[in-house]
Amino acid sequence: MLRFGLGLRLFFAKAHADPTWSRFVARVWKVSGFDLPAQDIEQGVRLCVFRVPSTEVARDLIFGAVREALSRFGNEEMPTEYSAQMAELCLQALGADRRSIAAALRHELPSLEHRKAGRS
Repeated sequence: MLRFGLGLRLFFAKAHADPTWSRFVARVWKVSGFDLPAQDIEQGVRLCVFRVPSTEVARDLIFGAVREALSRFGNEEMPTEYSAQMAELCLQALGADRRSIAAALRHELPSLEHRKAGRS
């Protein structure tokens, strides 16, 4: 659950920082390309961390919400807190417990800066 929550937050942070990337990804979105988040949802359902009617419904709900958020980031100036609010609401929609959601929201995100091998 923590990995999924952090993944959402990091994905939204990238979208907030790079509107052009957001527009591109929202337009060419292929859910099949997001195997790890889909596996996280499946595992969360299997372990009863996420309480949803079915894995398919959960994936459709979350991936639809993420695609819409990407579109919004790409086309509008969004406040910084929108990313955390979207991540929180996605986790709530999956039925995650409050403490797990709070832990995912408190956890520090890794830097978005790319580090190239051999360069300082």
